[in-house]
Amino acid sequence: MVLLMSVIYVDDGPDLLDIGKLLLERSGFFSVTTAQCAPDAIRSLEQGRFDAIISDYQMPGMNGIQFLTHVRSRFGSIPFILFTGRGCEEVVIEAINNGADFYLQKGGNPLPMFAELAQKIKIAVEKQKTIVSIHKQTIVLEERVKELNCLYRFAEAINKPGVPLDAMLQDCVDLLPSGYNHPEYTNVRVVYLEKEYTTTGFKKSVWNQNAPIILNGECVGTVEVSYTGEWADRTKEPFLAEENSFLNGIVQLLKNCIALKIASGPLKKIGRNQEIVISGGISGLPDPGQLLTSERTLRLAAEKDLHELQEQKEILLSEIQNRVKNNLRAVHRLLDLQSKYIRDEKVLKALHESQNRIRAMALVHEILYQSPEITNIDLDTYVNTLAKNLFEFYGIKEQRISLQTDIPEIFLNVNSAIPVGLIVNELMSNSLKHAFPSKNNGEIFIKVRKKNHTLSMLFRDTGIGIPKDLNWRDTKSLGLRMVFSLVEQMKGNIGLDRSRGTEFSMVLEEKKP
Repeated sequence: MVLLMSVIYVDDGPDLLDIGKLLLERSGFFSVTTAQCAPDAIRSLEQGRFDAIISDYQMPGMNGIQFLTHVRSRFGSIPFILFTGRGCEEVVIEAINNGADFYLQKGGNPLPMFAELAQKIKIAVEKQKTIVSIHKQTIVLEERVKELNCLYRFAEAINKPGVPLDAMLQDCVDLLPSGYNHPEYTNVRVVYLEKEYTTTGFKKSVWNQNAPIILNGECVGTVEVSYTGEWADRTKEPFLAEENSFLNGIVQLLKNCIALKIASGPLKKIGRNQEIVISGGISGLPDPGQLLTSERTLRLAAEKDLHELQEQKEILLSEIQNRVKNNLRAVHRLLDLQSKYIRDEKVLKALHESQNRIRAMALVHEILYQSPEITNIDLDTYVNTLAKNLFEFYGIKEQRISLQTDIPEIFLNVNSAIPVGLIVNELMSNSLKHAFPSKNNGEIFIKVRKKNHTLSMLFRDTGIGIPKDLNWRDTKSLGLRMVFSLVEQMKGNIGLDRSRGTEFSMVLEEKKP
């Protein structure tokens, strides 16, 4: 069943209104409401929802341009088609400048005239739906990016060594609003074992989200998020649907982190007890067999707690990796959806390159999530997988351009792997796009060495090379500017050799976990 487009058609000629309504509705795509003047049309717009407006220019009381101006100020971007017998150029320009979607001159045979009008209505309505869809996706995309930033900072807060549980919970409370749509109006309270941790000035409102903290089948606390800003639309809450999922993910991270803190507590206690037993044994000279038994019991208990502690830490890190990976995938999908509505080749190209950058970041978390090594990533595996994705994206056959890597058993933490991966992504993308024109054959070579916390990286292609007269350090290329920024973030330096194709050499400082 076709969903009819609701159209309001305004004209002071009743005969033309009747013919237009008949022909448009006969097409099977439209439901048409008619009005003989703009004020009547405005009353209809106030009472119902319409997909498009068709308006004559010359009408009593309010002409078509005045009506258009009123519509834009009160009813937003609803598609508006000026359909008039007046073909004056000044009217056309004024209509377009005031936001008309189309200007169509009427006259002649009604059948082709209204067939053309029907086509213009369809185009205008489809365009409006596309704009609304992209706007909604952009909001969700922005929220996903906010969530990612919040998750990265959250992961840093809960993994900071030597921080007591109280301080860690307060840090998490202070961070949580930054992941929401309206952080300035978002307040948070965490209750754990009857102790409260809140953002400054926390207060409840009619808009609240709550989630329990369950440990070992028992509710030990809650996380509460409250929206305290003005909100006119009482039919829907200010929280996005994705924010419910975000809160549940945060609670899961908190639960695992609290369990990790609890698991680490007995170790310190065992360590203190062991010191007492040993010191007591030396002064009191107890039975040697009893001392060995006590030491063995303590050692086994410590080993068990260490094992449980490691398990809790791996669960926590795995949960973070999975959450970030899923968010990055969601961002990638949203960009993919947006690309379907874009016709500008330059914009489309930029969007696809952004998707590749997101895929490069997501790949780190994907490899870590699937790997038994939960904190460090095998750089050789990462680089080769990243290269495979880029070769497929640019439609490059490995028989034409080969990839050689020399990366012997180098493992990096997430904070270092992501910028290194993005550097490789940008340099390899540039090579695949520009270095081998006319389907030339060639090779890309990547070599990495690690000494202590210093990385030496070489990236070389055997292509046509960067022009000698190009100032490569002052380029408009977003990819190269991003490379410079990433190198700077890693407190490194970069050089270029143009004598044999293109060869970048970098020295980078590994980031702390």
